[in-house]
Amino acid sequence: MASAVQQQPQQINVADLDLPQLAEVRRQLEEEMSHLTNSFAQLKQAQSKFNSCIESVKEVQPANKAKTILVPLTNSLYVPGKLSDADNVIVDVGTGYYVQKTRPQAVKHYESKIDYIKSNLDTLQETIQKKQDNMNYLLSPILASYLVTSIRLLRSRGLGIEMADRIHTWEEDMRRLQSNHGLDTLVNVNPVQYQEVRISPQVREFLEERGESADALARLPILVPQPAHDDLPLTHYFISSSHNTYLLSRQILGRSSALSYIHVLWHHARCVEMDVWSSTKGPIVTHGYTWSKSVPFREVCEAVGHAVRDGDWPVLVSLECHVDVEGQTDLVKIMKECWGEKLLTEPVAGSSTEVTPKDLRGKIVVMVEYYPPKTIDAPERPSQPPSRQNSVSNFLSRADSGSSSDSEDKERREQEQEQDEKEEQELKVAAAKEPAPRISDALAALGVYARSMKPDKTWLSEKITHPAHVIINISESGLSSLLPASLNPLIAHSQRHLRRVYPRGTRIESSNLNPLKFWQNGSQIAALNWQSYDRGVQLNEAMFAGGPGWMPKPARFLPGSADDSGAEASPPKKTKLTCEVVGLSSLSVSKDTSSLSAYVRVQLWHQKEDLWRSKTVKTKDIQDGLADFMWDEKFEFEYETDELTFIRLIVWQNVGYGRDAKLGIFVAKVDHLETGWRFIRLLTSRGKDSGATLLVRFAFTDID
Repeated sequence: MASAVQQQPQQINVADLDLPQLAEVRRQLEEEMSHLTNSFAQLKQAQSKFNSCIESVKEVQPANKAKTILVPLTNSLYVPGKLSDADNVIVDVGTGYYVQKTRPQAVKHYESKIDYIKSNLDTLQETIQKKQDNMNYLLSPILASYLVTSIRLLRSRGLGIEMADRIHTWEEDMRRLQSNHGLDTLVNVNPVQYQEVRISPQVREFLEERGESADALARLPILVPQPAHDDLPLTHYFISSSHNTYLLSRQILGRSSALSYIHVLWHHARCVEMDVWSSTKGPIVTHGYTWSKSVPFREVCEAVGHAVRDGDWPVLVSLECHVDVEGQTDLVKIMKECWGEKLLTEPVAGSSTEVTPKDLRGKIVVMVEYYPPKTIDAPERPSQPPSRQNSVSNFLSRADSGSSSDSEDKERREQEQEQDEKEEQELKVAAAKEPAPRISDALAALGVYARSMKPDKTWLSEKITHPAHVIINISESGLSSLLPASLNPLIAHSQRHLRRVYPRGTRIESSNLNPLKFWQNGSQIAALNWQSYDRGVQLNEAMFAGGPGWMPKPARFLPGSADDSGAEASPPKKTKLTCEVVGLSSLSVSKDTSSLSAYVRVQLWHQKEDLWRSKTVKTKDIQDGLADFMWDEKFEFEYETDELTFIRLIVWQNVGYGRDAKLGIFVAKVDHLETGWRFIRLLTSRGKDSGATLLVRFAFTDID
């Protein structure tokens, strides 16, 4: 007999769950949030469609009867026609049925649809907020559980109380690090996680006239990164990388912290750098030949081990080793102690040479330097061996004096031949000798899939067969010198080997190279100084934010492409990007500001650079230190369709006689942009959420 008592939803006390269970609950909530957010976006699109239908019905008026109109046959094909009936319209009521209705009936029909959708949107918005609250509620137990687990693990390995104490202080230090150096790029990927924003009355009115809800739009993302597959060869990805990871500021007098590794790895970095040197206190990580502070190598390894979790996409550690061969034994010991089974020490069982990120999930892959054996050039011989020169001189002197004999000549020739053979043998022995090794066998063994090699002059033309997994480690200056002449060979080389590009040595203020320049020649790893929020880091954020730090390359960089096979390529496709820039809300300014002038500047980066600038507008609508602007302008760009296309939008203050100041920044990978009305959440020049939003509408059109 069924119970008459209604079964209550099961409640879970998160305090009773262990770390894997907490992580699983969070994963389920994230999936539910993604589904709900997508549903919300679809309902908003349907609501916008019905509002457009009402506007169209209102245009069907007796005054327009018999007038010529354009009738759409497809999205891009129209034929001329005449309005024959201005009193009735045909309404799509769903499932393939169409009903004739009068104009008032049609408007009523669509209004009922809009009201129905609105009620569902309100319910869905409330559900999304509850799910988000649940996710936030889970953060503290997950963090606490993770800290406890880490401490137990450290004690079980006999590493003592010191690291446990560091772990206890980790939460506070990480919060401070995030506050000072964290980037808020994800605010445009997951806006629902952030607090409500103020939308200006002008922008609200603009949206209401078009049947849109400002509050609903504020919860929709402007960026939706595509999910990455983990079953491609390692060379088929771009990898988010940090240079001088230990530094918190400029490299000459920089402060350092092991927590920087946790900070970047928990963002999206999948390649970090360790410059390891010897010291009286053991191996340290520091920037050589500067006054930068150092961090114990063990502490850095503990931080990396703490940050890498089971199932994570693989992490590459670029180990720049300045420790002698004897001291490298300690490095290997420390890495094995701190990383345990996370450290990759042997090839993946059953995998081919084409290892994939899927094979290396949860692993730390060490990039160990490789120095090819050097053949010692034979010393430049004199025009003749010294003994032979002396013999010739003696012969000539004897000839001049008329004193020589056949027996003396024979003896002299035998001596010369013996001396030549001796010298040839010495040259062979010298050539066979190799310089003293710089990397120990124990350390080299950790470079299972990553032997880092500084290239010589012939690296691009020679086929590298040993070791099997060489990573070319080259400076931006060295690689730039090969462009554009060697573009195709560089792309072909990157199909066989990973390539890491690091900033030139003169970037002493920790500025950055342009990663797009090197992604465009197939380089997988563009190492960047994350402590500077400049163009390089902005592009890196646009490429990787919201993803796992591994981005599959476009098809044109992979084997089998038209460029790679030599086949005749089809004409490149072209795309037109259109954007309406409407208005900015809640720009924070000093409270004594009475007026402000601003404009929008847009850059499109692809194979070249396109620019657009709006008009300058002045606002006096400043209340409580918040300024609003209205532009209502449109720009268009036409470009060859390319997945490596990025857009940067900056709102500038027009200072007048001084240097214009950046008020808000937005940088995005173009194929991550959402179409339709959306709010951009602008970041400050330090990459923090400014609290200001810019209403835009992006659209894309294929050009035949």
